[in-house]
Amino acid sequence: MKQVVFITGATGFIGTYIIKELIRTTDFEVTALVRASNSELAQARLYREWWEHRDLCAALDNKRIHIVCGDITSHNLGLSDNAYKNLSSSVSYIIHAAADIRLTAPLPELYKTNVQGTVHMLELAHAIHKRKRLKRFSYVSTAYVAGSRQGIILEDTLITPRTFLSNYERSKFQAEQMVLRHKPTLPVSVFRPGMVVGDSKTGYIKTFNTIYILLRTYFKKSIPLIPLRAGFRINLIPADCVAEALVSLTLHAKAVSHTFHLTAPHKALPTSQEFIEQIRSWAALHCNLKLPKARFIGLPLPMLRFFLTLLDVLCLKRNRVIRNLKLLAPYYYENRIFDRSNADRLLKQPAPAWQDFTSPLLQFAVNRGFLNRSARTVQEQLVYRLSKKHLPMRYHEIKDKRIFSMPNNKLIHDVTRAVSALKALGMNKGDCAGIAGRNSIKYLILDTALGLIGAVSVPVFVNISPYELRRTLHQTRLKIFFTGIDDHLRLAEEFKDSTLFISMTNCEYQFEIPSSGVRCWDTFIAGGARTKKSITRQMCSSRLSFDDAATMRFTSGTTGEQKPVWFTHGQLRQMAETLNSLFPWKLRSQPVRYLSFLPMNHVVEGILGMYTPYFAPAKVDIYFLYNFEELVPALKRIKPTIFFSVPRFYEKVYETLSSKGIYKSFVHTRNKIMRKFLRLLLRKAVLRRTGLKHCLQLISGSAPLATSLARRFRELGIEIHDAYGLSEAPLISINRYAHNSLGTVGTPLPETEITIAPDGEILVRGPQVSPACLLNNQPDQDFLHTGDVGVLNSKGELVLYGRKKEIIVTSYGKNIHPLTIENMLKAISNIKEALVVGERKPYISALLWTDAKNAPHSSQLYTSIIKLNSRLSHPERIKRFVLLDYDLSVDNGDFSHGYKLVRQAITRRFEQIIDSLYQGTHIPFKNLIYRGEIAKTS
Repeated sequence: MKQVVFITGATGFIGTYIIKELIRTTDFEVTALVRASNSELAQARLYREWWEHRDLCAALDNKRIHIVCGDITSHNLGLSDNAYKNLSSSVSYIIHAAADIRLTAPLPELYKTNVQGTVHMLELAHAIHKRKRLKRFSYVSTAYVAGSRQGIILEDTLITPRTFLSNYERSKFQAEQMVLRHKPTLPVSVFRPGMVVGDSKTGYIKTFNTIYILLRTYFKKSIPLIPLRAGFRINLIPADCVAEALVSLTLHAKAVSHTFHLTAPHKALPTSQEFIEQIRSWAALHCNLKLPKARFIGLPLPMLRFFLTLLDVLCLKRNRVIRNLKLLAPYYYENRIFDRSNADRLLKQPAPAWQDFTSPLLQFAVNRGFLNRSARTVQEQLVYRLSKKHLPMRYHEIKDKRIFSMPNNKLIHDVTRAVSALKALGMNKGDCAGIAGRNSIKYLILDTALGLIGAVSVPVFVNISPYELRRTLHQTRLKIFFTGIDDHLRLAEEFKDSTLFISMTNCEYQFEIPSSGVRCWDTFIAGGARTKKSITRQMCSSRLSFDDAATMRFTSGTTGEQKPVWFTHGQLRQMAETLNSLFPWKLRSQPVRYLSFLPMNHVVEGILGMYTPYFAPAKVDIYFLYNFEELVPALKRIKPTIFFSVPRFYEKVYETLSSKGIYKSFVHTRNKIMRKFLRLLLRKAVLRRTGLKHCLQLISGSAPLATSLARRFRELGIEIHDAYGLSEAPLISINRYAHNSLGTVGTPLPETEITIAPDGEILVRGPQVSPACLLNNQPDQDFLHTGDVGVLNSKGELVLYGRKKEIIVTSYGKNIHPLTIENMLKAISNIKEALVVGERKPYISALLWTDAKNAPHSSQLYTSIIKLNSRLSHPERIKRFVLLDYDLSVDNGDFSHGYKLVRQAITRRFEQIIDSLYQGTHIPFKNLIYRGEIAKTS
């Protein structure tokens, strides 16, 4: 007969790790008590809570874990008589891990869960014991039932302390007293964990409380004094060690009727000074962060608490840091030893050394910004952040050079109304809704509302052609299409039977089409009924899974037609958190200002502008720029702290810079002192005039950044960090702050694996890869075939050569990577864009673009190309070229919406020019400045 373990607190941190350990080390079945109104909601809640633990989700799918809907605070756990009877006749082990762990909650609330809940669990234990099935009742207490007692704390004794340090301790003490009274009649084991920290191997933790509060304060440099005594030992124990010990002892026959301190041996614990010094060393090495030297307060505990109380009173407003330190100071001031006689006698596995698990603890905490883990999607996280005063978020819109700010309560209200309006229109989980609007708060409201009801948002390019839009509407079967573009609204009549068009403007549509074909924004939002049920309560009852589709995006279409790819709620959250963790700690822990100006349907811009900020451990201000043409004045006004753009922005900055006499003096001077002075002057001028002087990290993506351009900025002391990603996998690798390797796109993101196929194609596996890309991705089903060609250098950094489909094969059968050559050509002074051609031709030619008024002299261009050729192999060398007046644009189809050259479109448009290069003929072309041929001897 299968052994069944019944566990409470399955959604809690300790409970989760206990179940993981049961699944890993036993073949027992697990029955988890989950508070929910029905089994569907209970299962959805577990999937949400365990979304980062795929082993538990798999066990839930495989029926290794069963769910019982109930509540420990209710009689018979809130179960029917039959359900309670079935439970008591099937269970062999009980592990009672549920608890209300709020330190300062009112005693009646804590008693309800911690004391009355334990009473009900003991009643169940007796019911099982009467059937002679109960093998163990394991109760998870806490080492801090010792209250204020000092000295040696024995395991098998429970002495009432003089005082308790919190209401939580008092309630747990009384619960443990009750459990111990049942030792003569039940096979009881009691477990008292110390200060539980994250997983010893991964650092994973859900709630950053206790020691983490001190660490967060120290990392933010907002505490001049450390409220510990230097020699006191800190009672740390990793969660996985607690779970391993508890499961092992629960199954150990000799553990019956005993209490166990689940702590590390006293001498193996770090002193306050040792722990802080290791933190300082780690921060300097891994975060490039110089933390202040620790100054420990040697005051007696009562005096320290009085001192902190006084500071709190003297503050003009409530100081969260002081309040937390005052609350937790007693736990940092332990002058006692927790006896481990029972644990040492029965446990074989010693606790890991604190030096070994400190690094993963800190890495995980810093990566997650010390923000508590939750089971919220990115849209739910936004609503949560908006509703909190701590770490406030504020949204603004820049339109017609004016800034409009929206109060958080108004934003939550509009999201709530939009959710209601969408439901009134029949939008349900899994339905698709398109959005084609300029960057605005209204766009944010729609994306958030769609995410909250489980609908799939389909962002569409604002300047999409009618042909592409028709194909998109057919392909995605949009139920609703929100757009602020008149040309889009003209298609409403054509698709009136399948798609409802809603104008994102506040006025009725003015073209002569039936009014039923288009609804305006005001009409749409008015359709949302006012509801007393808060959006927060709706989130709590959500049936959404992290594996549900959240958004559908389209590929850039540089080498063919655009294709739709989709991402799940879990992926959006994972990408947002991961991207946030890549920024320097200094940037993330200080007030963040971000200007969103790239199209919101751009997948990285969507993640940066709408999702990543929700996980920043700081005050955040997001500005949406409605009109791209107002970028420069907006940057000067907003002064963002993080900046992401396509390479074209940096190219324009350099074009302006290179025309200045002071820059020419900097380039040509050989005087080191003068060069250093000019460098400093230019750096400040560039950053000030672009509004980027407060940016700690400049990021370039979506298209290749020329190494020569990045090197020219580096000469001025300005670092541009190149990144690499695809629509199918938004961010794959990036150059990190203080580790910027020019000529590469950096190292892979966490949990991301990059391999190079025999033909040079880059293959990627990671959590950011769209599931749609792997469905028909043979033969390497686990890897995304990116279509890009590159290599990994000796440092594990990725170097891109170009698109696999764009490889030029000459008539001699030589394979040429055009991207490398094009970047070299763009490095020539005043060359704005370059395209290399030569497919099935005997040699390589180039199309070059410049501003006619700044066109390089023909002799200068000849010399530059000859010099460039000397660095290339013979088949790669440029034989002929044309210089054209720059007229490339997205509207002409020359660039993708991500500002990548669309090679096929350009070669079609300039077909006659290309033919003339190889035929030696001359044809009139209005944009032609001059053409040239490099002599064979060159």
